Amino acid sequence: MKKLLGIVVLSLLWCNVGFAENYEELMKKANTATGKDAIEVLELAKEALDFERSFLKECLNDLKIYRDKKVESCLKFKDRYDGLVNLTMIFTAHLKSEFYKISNKLDSGEKLEYTNGEHLMKTMNNYDDALKLNIKTLRKINLLMENL
Repeated sequence: MKKLLGIVVLSLLWCNVGFAENYEELMKKANTATGKDAIEVLELAKEALDFERSFLKECLNDLKIYRDKKVESCLKFKDRYDGLVNLTMIFTAHLKSEFYKISNKLDSGEKLEYTNGEHLMKTMNNYDDALKLNIKTLRKINLLMENL
């Protein structure tokens, strides 16, 4: 598991230039990835959501402290907003179809060298949890912005 996490983190760092800011390359990959690559896309998207959440948290904390809509951290977040939107939509119809194919193979008893049922569910749940945390933080930011 540590090895997998290390690979994902290194992949994210290595691909940082390609996926920077708006994650367009990751979106393109989500629309064409199959098998192992489809799982990798969702793992990278989860890591990217965690990274973007750091900007959201900083903005939220600064809003609470400074009570000003124009704090630098929130302006930085606004610049990154398109990327966050892309990450929330990364689970495209194509990617869903690939995960469905993978799960059907696993359900039929086929052994896949790149995943098993537990890993597949964990990958999907991790992405979903990261997405929910970002949405929750965004709601808090919106609430504060509306009331400043």
